[in-house]
Amino acid sequence: MDLCNSLHPVPSAWLGESDLATFVPAYVQRLVSRRYAVATVRVYVHCVAHFAHWTHHCRLFAEDITDDVVQCFLDKHLPICKCSTPVQRSRHQVRAALRQLLSTLVDQGVLSNDTSHDRVETQLAQFNIYMKDARGLAESTRTRRLSVIRSLLRMRLAVDANTNEMAVPSADELRQFISRELKRISPASASSLAGALRGYLRFLAISGARVEHLLPIIASPACWRLASLPQTLSQSEIEQLLEAFPPEIPSHRRGYAMVRCLVDLGLRECEVTNLELDDIDWQAGTLRINKGKAHGMRRTWLKGASCKV
Repeated sequence: MDLCNSLHPVPSAWLGESDLATFVPAYVQRLVSRRYAVATVRVYVHCVAHFAHWTHHCRLFAEDITDDVVQCFLDKHLPICKCSTPVQRSRHQVRAALRQLLSTLVDQGVLSNDTSHDRVETQLAQFNIYMKDARGLAESTRTRRLSVIRSLLRMRLAVDANTNEMAVPSADELRQFISRELKRISPASASSLAGALRGYLRFLAISGARVEHLLPIIASPACWRLASLPQTLSQSEIEQLLEAFPPEIPSHRRGYAMVRCLVDLGLRECEVTNLELDDIDWQAGTLRINKGKAHGMRRTWLKGASCKV
């Protein structure tokens, strides 16, 4: 059944952004082999696309999907869902569709019933208790951090499923994980990634693990809020501003004088509003500025049209 190529553009795009798209043909084949009606198969694929859209934004991979993840989608997202149509919000339909998805992932070898899953979830449960009780983090923050650490631990087990040190990654593994994640997330999400990893290492340290050598690997993403030059008004815009004080408006002289202080002297807003007549020395041609940025007193020269004002 060539259903994938005839999907509505919205669910098709949702599948395209998720790694679950790889398993949709096998999913459809599973339903067809069990004699599901064509209309039902289409509805189920739409349910999977909706779920894939949600898991993509939750930063979950196919190997991260569990019964608990499906339950979270049903309990927390579906009741408040505002995703674009066409979308299936019938709980029993979505639950049935995702149950078939879990079975498909098991058939494809993505999910298994071995003990590695239990080991990861046990570690995550302990980390969640630490974040809740010791750190007081909100549920949304804990969910995001658990998603990051789940991916880290699963990558760790993929390298060596029999390791006894599953909880503590090596330096190379941590670098590899960070490099992989930075390729798929936005720069704005890098801070969240770093926070999750640092929080997990703190949890390991409290548990007695040696993680001091791992901390320098997690670099803080650059966030230079003031790196660019400040935006300024053009000369024509300044002229329009200075002409915006006709005599008929109240206190037009005072407003014009304040703007001249901003334009000619480069004073800050708070410095202009705190000026008094006694701060002006007309003979020396200076202006005393109190309560400036440095919380002290300084003097500046009167210049330009400010002197005439």
